[in-house]
Amino acid sequence: QLIKEYKPSVIFFSNSLRSDICDLGLPFFPEEMFGPNLLLDNNSNGSSDHFSDELFLLGFTSGSSGKPKAFVRNHNSWVESFRNSGKEFGSSEKDCNIIPGPLSHGISLYAALETLSSGGRILINSDNNPKSILDNISKYNANTITGVPSMLDLLSLSADDEVFNCLQKIITSGSKLSSELRRKVSIIFPSAEIIEYYGASELSFVSVSKYLENCPEESVGRPFSGVDIEIRDPFKSQGLPSGRTGLIWVRSKMICSGYVDHTIHKGFRKQGDWATVGDLGHFDDNGYLYIDGHEDSAIQSSGYSVYPLAIESKLLNHPLISDIAVVGIPDERWGNIVGAVVVLKDGVRLNESDLVLYCKEVMESYSCPRRWVFIDKIPRTESGKINRSRIISLFSNKN
Repeated sequence: QLIKEYKPSVIFFSNSLRSDICDLGLPFFPEEMFGPNLLLDNNSNGSSDHFSDELFLLGFTSGSSGKPKAFVRNHNSWVESFRNSGKEFGSSEKDCNIIPGPLSHGISLYAALETLSSGGRILINSDNNPKSILDNISKYNANTITGVPSMLDLLSLSADDEVFNCLQKIITSGSKLSSELRRKVSIIFPSAEIIEYYGASELSFVSVSKYLENCPEESVGRPFSGVDIEIRDPFKSQGLPSGRTGLIWVRSKMICSGYVDHTIHKGFRKQGDWATVGDLGHFDDNGYLYIDGHEDSAIQSSGYSVYPLAIESKLLNHPLISDIAVVGIPDERWGNIVGAVVVLKDGVRLNESDLVLYCKEVMESYSCPRRWVFIDKIPRTESGKINRSRIISLFSNKN
């Protein structure tokens, strides 16, 4: 449906779509052209000062529900992204970047093109197999890997106590690394600097968190190179001081041109040079940014606005919690109540009363979860985001 609607000039596709693609009469490239792994080497490091505002990429938002929204990126915005990410990631012709595919994920597509634009090499692991990725790190002496936290977790589980000293950089996005996952990744990749960034399909890069800069673990970091950030009151559009939660507004040359469907007014919108996708956050006194949720995800409970990401961040500081997801559960009396799904670290035990006491110490009483579910793994989307609709269903199943 999307191909027919937007009429791309050429298509790269997986074998499962062969019959549908061939019937469209468009130029196409099946995945077997590349084999199980594709190694590309670009030593030209060519550049040009002549880039246009015309369409370069038509992308789709990676929300966990609903029809994806199509957004437009032009040549200028991508070249500007290359310039700024090159500064933050230290990209160079010496890089060999492992890309755990697929390229339909924005983090993989961008990492591939950014590395090639800097003159480096990329290895695309199209089979997405953790063992294969680890083997290729050693085989090609890779110094960089770019992937979502859920992939890093799979790598840590598949390493079998093997250590990979050649890796120098781990670039990740999609969700915050938990302290437990950061610890496990640091054990198998002891020489690697971990670089986390926060961004959005429509905004490109927003902030970057680097361990070497002593960024607080719960923060998504300082503004990315080439980016200005303001926290504004959602209702009055005026700036807010540090510590206050509001809408995150971004100004940069990397922002997309807009949605293809101009009737869409939720999500991405602009005011002059500034843009937002509806994410909520706050700055601390040192200028570090924290994500508190999305304007549509705030839980209205007992007359208060409660932000799931802010609660998750505080619960992840508990020494026995490995992963967490917080959702709102409809309630006739309170409007909604806060529910938390908890993954404990291996070999530990914790009960609800212990967690309630902990929450009362670190957050306001109206933010404390009233319902708890303990599971082995948080359900996530393919892009690594928490699947909150499935999380909510866990509380229904508990009844």
